[in-house]
Amino acid sequence: MAITKTNTLDCVLICPRKLKGEPFDGGDTKIQSIEKILSLIGQSYFFSSTFYWKKHPYSTFRDVCKAIPKARNIFVITSLNGIRVLLPLADRKRKRGQKLFFFMIGVGPFNVFWKKQKNCASFFDYVRDEKHWEVKTNTVYAKALRKADVVAVETPTLKRMCEKILGLSNVIVVTNFREPSNFVLKASPHSGLRLLFFSRILKEKGAYEAAAAVSCLRKEGLDVTLDFYGPVYDEWGKEFVSNLSNGITYQGVFSGGFQEKYCLFSKYDCSLLPTRLTEGVPGAIVESFMSGVPVICSSFALTLDIIKDGINGVLFSGGVSELTSAIKKVALDKALLDKLKAGAIDSSRTYDEKNAVDLFREFLIP
Repeated sequence: MAITKTNTLDCVLICPRKLKGEPFDGGDTKIQSIEKILSLIGQSYFFSSTFYWKKHPYSTFRDVCKAIPKARNIFVITSLNGIRVLLPLADRKRKRGQKLFFFMIGVGPFNVFWKKQKNCASFFDYVRDEKHWEVKTNTVYAKALRKADVVAVETPTLKRMCEKILGLSNVIVVTNFREPSNFVLKASPHSGLRLLFFSRILKEKGAYEAAAAVSCLRKEGLDVTLDFYGPVYDEWGKEFVSNLSNGITYQGVFSGGFQEKYCLFSKYDCSLLPTRLTEGVPGAIVESFMSGVPVICSSFALTLDIIKDGINGVLFSGGVSELTSAIKKVALDKALLDKLKAGAIDSSRTYDEKNAVDLFREFLIP
């Protein structure tokens, strides 16, 4: 929507919104989900995109400055760099009575803090052991985040970290939400174990480990198959998908809405997420739960806020050997698989967008 001197809308979303045709990722889906919630509660809104600021820095920040006074609620939705730049800018440019929200994509500044720790082997160790949580209340990140009226993070652990490390008192949990499905739990219509990898085809996402584990199990004679869906970004990914064979296939990039995606997921028994990245609440986990599909997932930092081992998924640590064992455990125990599927459906209620609707109504200026 065009910005004029006279129109005042409910919300402006300052975020790295991409043009159609650009490859989408989890951050883009989060922006779309927030956009939908605003529509559901009848809020008018417009975007001020920061995605192309490196190519057009002057025009980008000029447009952001013009957009800020035009709405009662200001949403800054960004990852690390936006905390230092966009939040202070929005605070300086807003008028009295405007409310400033910050939605943290991923884990925010905590990955930076962990990398500066000398005696902490992994981000998982950093998150799970509070002895590593050095107080950072005077950092540029803490000072910027205090300028927001509300800071929204994806998990209870991130909220606790914001409070204890950054000294914030303005933090709420708004998890990675999705529209619900009407999926009904049914017995698998096939024999064997059908696995899905639905993510970017990256080495860091554990694509190699997923394929290697399934290949090991097939060599043992187990009826396990794996389909990959997702964009390929680099030469490693192109070579990887071109060499898949023997019950392991690349199905390309999925296109469709959430209901169509749930229908696709529901054809599988489990989804795999052997990621090594520091992530918040991956959308692939939420969409699996919405489809009644449990997740076999690596123990990345915030896993325990999402995956309950033996309830809605299976956790593993390490590499190919540990992932192979986790898959085999599910493949050989149908009662466990049925339990995990029921747990996934139960967990989906946590991520229902109706919960987000209630939160937005509570905090927004009408």
